[in-house]
Amino acid sequence: MRVRPTGKTDRRWREETSEEQMEYVSPVLPKTWLMFPVIEYNLREPSMTHGKKGFSRLDWACKNVLDQSLAWLFYNFNPSSHESLRAGNEPISLHHPSIHTIEPTATKLPDTLVPKLTVPMLPSLYDSEDALALQEYISMLCLNSPRVSAFDNIDPHLSRYEVSTFDGLVELATRDMVRVRWRGFIPPQFVQELFLLVRKERLKVEKGRDGEVRDGRESKEERWVAWSAAGFGGRREWTVMQWAGRETLVWDCEG
Repeated sequence: MRVRPTGKTDRRWREETSEEQMEYVSPVLPKTWLMFPVIEYNLREPSMTHGKKGFSRLDWACKNVLDQSLAWLFYNFNPSSHESLRAGNEPISLHHPSIHTIEPTATKLPDTLVPKLTVPMLPSLYDSEDALALQEYISMLCLNSPRVSAFDNIDPHLSRYEVSTFDGLVELATRDMVRVRWRGFIPPQFVQELFLLVRKERLKVEKGRDGEVRDGRESKEERWVAWSAAGFGGRREWTVMQWAGRETLVWDCEG
């Protein structure tokens, strides 16, 4: 059940435990919103006054349906919430919440096969088959799959996956990659700040080497970074892949 500043509250019914995660991978160093019925109550309606039918139905549901101890997840957007929660100054402090700080986990992916993509060839990847192959590759990185390792020697009868060369359009290089992952409620502001930070610190290139065509010559700069985020239940996710020259590929998938 979620209480909004507008005076509305809603319940979202679901059958499984869900989580949200976000991660990014970079050659220099994520699923999906769960769909379930929503029952919304406007606590400012006249019928929600104590003794009215609307309030009585909500009271009955709380006594007969929500009659077991439940764990609720809340994200506090207050920048000073960490201190104010411990001091007992937040409204939720009355319920003695458990505080969990979202910390990133970094995983090194050494000797990883990476397609040597260049900016001029990006339009050739707009075909659905190639676009899905590239997204699948990013997903394999996010999973830390051994299938993308340069030293993978799995029996082809067990796994037929190979890092795509896009019909021989690109070659494969061996790079040391890093995956950084967060799990928890992730606000848009956090995503924006992370995006700008990674661009500033990891996509720096020399002037004239930003992946664009200059003086009739194609830049061979290959530096890129990818973000992948997933919602509750694993039915929707998005992936963003951006090069140093701001060329960007985006996938928005629903299951």
